[in-house]
Amino acid sequence: MGKLPSYRGMDVVEWTLLEKKYSELGFSIHIMDEKVDTGNILKVYSINKRYNETLKELRERYEPMMCKAFANTVCEYLEGKIIPKKQAYSEGRQYFAMHSRLKGIVREKLKNY
Repeated sequence: MGKLPSYRGMDVVEWTLLEKKYSELGFSIHIMDEKVDTGNILKVYSINKRYNETLKELRERYEPMMCKAFANTVCEYLEGKIIPKKQAYSEGRQYFAMHSRLKGIVREKLKNY
């Protein structure tokens, strides 16, 4: 659920919001390799947060979009319409599961966004 290479790992929706990097909300379709979210990027999608949207609603909205985007991206890749983009490990950052207290702060920030 993160825009690669900037946001790799866990709870990247929450980390993006906590850091107030709203333009970085989105997800990536990539080829998996031995590290977390470091494989070649096929496509990156941006998501706009809606007014008064909760964290739960935002995450729920992501899911069907990701499924459709995954299917479309894989088809485009297999048809030769997408050339994978290599990402340097140093370009991004890996995030880990966010503590529940920080998630509470994110939820509060969303009320004011």
